Amino acid sequence: MYISAHTAYRDGISSALKAALRTGIVDANDIVWAGPSGDYVVGDEAYDEEYADYSDSGSVQEFIYESDANTIDQ
Repeated sequence: MYISAHTAYRDGISSALKAALRTGIVDANDIVWAGPSGDYVVGDEAYDEEYADYSDSGSVQEFIYESDANTIDQ
């Protein structure tokens, strides 16, 4: 699954991940790969050379939990 930088900024990455999880597009254990331009790719394994500059940001479940925890702390 691909999440554009615009969508991540406008809706929040946590919201996009929650919606994808609810509809079954992603699994809680899938990995969130953050791109250098603020976009994201979500999948169950590392991607090929096309995504070599993306970094592992943790699982969907971890990412949502951390985003929610940061929101509560503010």
